[in-house]
Amino acid sequence: MRVFVPASASADSTYLLYYALTNTDHEIITRICTCEALEDEVQKKKNICKYLSKNIREFDYGKTNGIAEYEVGREDSSYKTILNSVGYLANQFKCDMIYFGYNTHNWSMTNWFFLSDDNEKGTESFYDKNSKFNDLKYNISRQTHFCMREQTDIPIYWPFMNDKKDHESALGRWQIYESLPENLKGMIHRCDNVKDNCGLCTRCRMLGWYMMKKEAGATAKQLDDEIMRLGRYGKYWDKDTKPEYRYSAYGDFIYK
Repeated sequence: MRVFVPASASADSTYLLYYALTNTDHEIITRICTCEALEDEVQKKKNICKYLSKNIREFDYGKTNGIAEYEVGREDSSYKTILNSVGYLANQFKCDMIYFGYNTHNWSMTNWFFLSDDNEKGTESFYDKNSKFNDLKYNISRQTHFCMREQTDIPIYWPFMNDKKDHESALGRWQIYESLPENLKGMIHRCDNVKDNCGLCTRCRMLGWYMMKKEAGATAKQLDDEIMRLGRYGKYWDKDTKPEYRYSAYGDFIYK
């Protein structure tokens, strides 16, 4: 089976690649879309891919530093550009499946995972244009995702939320971070400014919050649950939830 893995240099994407390479024997193809990636992140993705290819097994991460050869719809929002580009590239590479590294960190997918009806057809229902999860008036999804199906009909799989009947099986951001091998932890993109550990950007603030809570004795699973609870997402979603709540666990500084 040939699998397309859209991946940045974040912890989620890095663990997704590591997971795919160590838990399957599939042929793996990965690219990073540049529409929202910083130059530093593109270089980190290249280094991560080189490390994984050398130390785990070889895979296709591109001849141009892993950058997507073609990105669709640049006139649209960056998120729609990524989704369209992923569908296009998966078709071009004649892939059998697409893996996404979504976790329970207040993604729209988290709401689907906890709120979808047991009769729905797995993740396919999430990409249904007629699903209430793609109708923003219901205030369940932060973005619409059905544009993927305008590009491709290839099956889509979320390894970290793969059994909606077993909610305990889902992994959150900090569970994924702690699952990374130590060498890869040191390679991921962790700062949105020029140098790592600026202490001011959102990523640095989030890591600081995590470290503070860990020192107080919290587990990663507890922290992932707290993020959902304070952000009122996932299993804590209600009709008054707002997208702006999703970073509530990290404090007001996120919005400054």
